Amino acid sequence: MTADGERAAFAARLEQLLGQLVQNAVEASAADAPVLLAVETIGEQVAIDVATVARKPKTLDFRAAASVPIAALSALCGASVENIT
Repeated sequence: MTADGERAAFAARLEQLLGQLVQNAVEASAADAPVLLAVETIGEQVAIDVATVARKPKTLDFRAAASVPIAALSALCGASVENIT
């Protein structure tokens, strides 16, 4: 494959990947929730982040709602460590 062919194939795959990421975020969020897409370059690398914003559940106060991402991250890190050992 030529260099131009490789670039075209990479561009098509990247377009498919970004489309799938955004579609997943839209499908997983509430109808009125915004989907945020951030692209950042780091040297010769590109970082892409797709996120949704969710409303705070009415049953939680702000302090409890703020701790949910921290608890999820802690659980993820704990699960990762257990899988390694």
